[in-house]
Amino acid sequence: MKYEANKAKKWLHAFGVIHLLEENQQGEDIQTKTRDAKQSQETQCNYKYSTLEELRNAVMHLDHPLKNTCKNTVFSSGPQDARLMIIGEAPGADEDEQGVPFVGESGKLVNNILRSINIARDEVYVTNVIFWRPPKNRPPLPDEVEFCRPYFTEHIRLISPKVILLLGAVATKAILQKTSGITSLRGETHKIGETYVIPTFHPSYLLRSPTKKYEAMLDFNLAVQYLKI
Repeated sequence: MKYEANKAKKWLHAFGVIHLLEENQQGEDIQTKTRDAKQSQETQCNYKYSTLEELRNAVMHLDHPLKNTCKNTVFSSGPQDARLMIIGEAPGADEDEQGVPFVGESGKLVNNILRSINIARDEVYVTNVIFWRPPKNRPPLPDEVEFCRPYFTEHIRLISPKVILLLGAVATKAILQKTSGITSLRGETHKIGETYVIPTFHPSYLLRSPTKKYEAMLDFNLAVQYLKI
């Protein structure tokens, strides 16, 4: 498999993810602003961060148009030595208000599922592929995901968890570089280096489609099995 751009090679070499997302452009104004932000971003992303705090500081000082429409940059929660990492798509209203990922209704559901498999929320490292709430909770745009790619790539490298649970299609496509839908991707285990990666449904989808909770529980229980290896 080959990388689509030299820049992608630099960002993703250590991570092993090599296929950039290609989706339709959505709004010339957003695209232009994101490209401008990306140009200033390049000078910050030509090296790997030594510590999580360095990465956090870099993310907090990023200049991106999404920051103009939200209250907080939502970086992460949980211990750096966590063996389980959960990655969602982007903060919602509650997360933007508090500056913490998964604290709204979706977060409560995640916490309940974790408790059911005997894992406490404070044992898990939780983040998103996008650090800012998109307006009206719309899905992140492809350019926004690509802007954040070097940062969530480094995020995973620095945490180096045993297992990653990807919540929803946006996170799954961003991390695994797949074009298939979440329904076809969940139920499979992938690997990035020595880390097991398990896609599952986003909790907001489970709140709308409670009959899918059983399948999500299977995915969370699969994560537990890999944590025991």
